[in-house]
Amino acid sequence: MNRNQFHIVFFGIVMLGAVLRVWGLDTHSLWSDELSSWHRSHYDNIAAVLERAKEDVHPPGYYIVSFWVQQLMGDSEFALRFPSLVFGVVSIGLLMMLGIRLYSYREGLIAGLFIAVFWFPINYSQEARPYSALLMFSLLSMYLWWKILKAHREDEKCSIWT
Repeated sequence: MNRNQFHIVFFGIVMLGAVLRVWGLDTHSLWSDELSSWHRSHYDNIAAVLERAKEDVHPPGYYIVSFWVQQLMGDSEFALRFPSLVFGVVSIGLLMMLGIRLYSYREGLIAGLFIAVFWFPINYSQEARPYSALLMFSLLSMYLWWKILKAHREDEKCSIWT
């Protein structure tokens, strides 16, 4: 597979995952945990969001992102679930990059295809909860940690994107 074909397949897998995550994003009503996310992020300012987040077991980062999305897009079901959608789509690309880094292009693309079409990651990308953010930041930290270890082992300067 040449470089152009790889980029087309990579982009196609990410787009497939994005379409599956957008499909039906606002067809279901918000359920109790999603309403809790709305309640913890629906205030007039960030200070109030942070104060309310102290009562929750989840870190406040998701609620801050949700607060800003609500400021820009309103508080529709689509807008409340949009941050999870973005985190989920980014996770597809990150898993492919990690798979390529650890194994090969083939395994990276297969892993990306799996996360793009499996029900569980799609479901969490369609909920107004921080679970897809957890997946994305876990993959990002694994990718960056691998880059740091490789650069240290080879005694090189660490660049994030190469």
